[in-house]
Amino acid sequence: MGGAGDGLVSLLGLDFDSTVVRTQRVALDSQARSGPAGHLLGDLLLSSGPPAAVVPFIPGLGVDGHAFVHGLRAALPPSTPTIGGMAADGNRFGQTFTILGNQVYTDQAVAVGLYGPDLRVGTGSASGWTSFGPTRTVTEASGPVLSMLDRKPALRLYCDYLGEKASELPSSGLLYPLALVGQSDSARTGLIRSVMAVDWDAGTLTLAGALEPGSLVRLMHADNQRLIDGARLAAEQVRETSGAGAAVLLISCVGRRNVLGDDIDDEIEAVRAVFPAGTPIAGFYSYGEIGPHGDDSLSELHNQSMTIASFCEIPLEN
Repeated sequence: MGGAGDGLVSLLGLDFDSTVVRTQRVALDSQARSGPAGHLLGDLLLSSGPPAAVVPFIPGLGVDGHAFVHGLRAALPPSTPTIGGMAADGNRFGQTFTILGNQVYTDQAVAVGLYGPDLRVGTGSASGWTSFGPTRTVTEASGPVLSMLDRKPALRLYCDYLGEKASELPSSGLLYPLALVGQSDSARTGLIRSVMAVDWDAGTLTLAGALEPGSLVRLMHADNQRLIDGARLAAEQVRETSGAGAAVLLISCVGRRNVLGDDIDDEIEAVRAVFPAGTPIAGFYSYGEIGPHGDDSLSELHNQSMTIASFCEIPLEN
């Protein structure tokens, strides 16, 4: 991976001795269908046996990524490493695509299932974003559509924070995501949710994943060095469980690229420096990253993260 670029195709080829590769796809064209679609995709992957790892890619617009991931997770064995992302369209938010074989789709979730006892997968995810401002309570939300914060129209409150940048929504929303924070400790940040769309008439924000009424949120911001440090931390998490000769897949958020600007390659170099020289590295920018979260390493939908996976084979000893 030489660096970030537009209008380019980044390919990562994996050649396994014993690991079996299977692909599946399901229709995914609405928020309401997201959870069932994830579960169905998991069921299809299980038809070839319990996978050693799953790599899903899903449409980036008009879907509930959080519900999809939880549906997929519910169908798979709990210990299955699952890492992937939502397709992106840069700052345009027009249309996204997934690809399987020689077909290009706008409404299909696709996944690669990897099967076999010799596969070793390392995973890591970190952000580098910092929460700020008052803690707000989600008082009305339906799936990923956020209507009210502290019983006030969510879009109006959000625009008050953004000031002049509000006219650039939804793309400017990538610079100020929402952090889910702890009920007892508002400084403790959990998952991050990016703004994907706005409805000016209804006064609502559509996020990349669902928020439950009663959840606590704060705005977030970042600077370049914190994002680069976050990318390095994710790589170090992967290195702890990565085998020799592994290939590495990076999934970074479009919002991180907007913040880093001309320094975008520094994030990639920070990751590259963690792995041995010559490690194959490729990746893409997403509207949502699917990867481990918390001590139990169960996969969740992330936003504004650098999420990384490594793949290699280490034959089991007889």
